[in-house]
Amino acid sequence: MNILYIIDNRVSDSVNAYMEKFNKDRFDSNDNIKVFDLGEMTVNQCVGCFSCWLKTPGECIFKDSMEEVYFEVVKADIMIFVSPVKTGFVSGRIKTLMDRLIPLILPDFKIINNEFHHKERYESYPELVMILERTEKTEDTDINIIKKFFERFSLNFHSKTEIFDVLGMEKEELKNVAGNI
Repeated sequence: MNILYIIDNRVSDSVNAYMEKFNKDRFDSNDNIKVFDLGEMTVNQCVGCFSCWLKTPGECIFKDSMEEVYFEVVKADIMIFVSPVKTGFVSGRIKTLMDRLIPLILPDFKIINNEFHHKERYESYPELVMILERTEKTEDTDINIIKKFFERFSLNFHSKTEIFDVLGMEKEELKNVAGNI
């Protein structure tokens, strides 16, 4: 199995310990784990030029760290985002990377659940996991907004949300705030 981590390195050491336990509990030693640390990467913001759809299908105009990320996303079975909660949302680094995944879908639309969504470019997409680190300023409404955003992202990315977890919240508390995944 191919597991891909996208990490905003501004998370604390307790998140790193959580990830080690998560890997041990969920994956085996034969699994291929790839980690992208956004603090060590250059990821330009999407400018909405649509070149990745119209001029160079599936390829972004920016030649930055995303070139390697695209390759790894396409072959991943599970993609895990790890982010601190910043100003009530996922970090800007994580959101920028998520926005830059748009070349991996098509500009054409299809209807899913009576809504228009982009068609998939590939036969399969990785299952998605979101692990958040909350701070003392993080409110329950922040978690709920992020969960709803992540569900919509998963739908648009033709994936299923496998796990949505928040460090610093007990499972029952998270269920009360964000509902079931």
